Amino acid sequence: MLSYLGVVAQESRIKELHSAANKVNYENIELQNKVDYLKSFYVLDDKVQKIDFLKKPDRIIEVESNDETPIIQEKKKKFDVTPVPGF
Repeated sequence: MLSYLGVVAQESRIKELHSAANKVNYENIELQNKVDYLKSFYVLDDKVQKIDFLKKPDRIIEVESNDETPIIQEKKKKFDVTPVPGF
């Protein structure tokens, strides 16, 4: 009877350890997902910082403005469209 109680106590302890190990494992998975997310953010942030957005242009091109809207002289009366079967 005493050995039976010892075996039951050991199995109970093993069950507790197993559930605690599973809990730690799930927490590790969640933390790893957060770490991966932050790593991807920081990698992207580093790449954005390496690009110099405030770089001055090598030369400036001046273009005259044109306020007139273009007028289309000829309009096509018929469109050449190939028919598609099934539509």
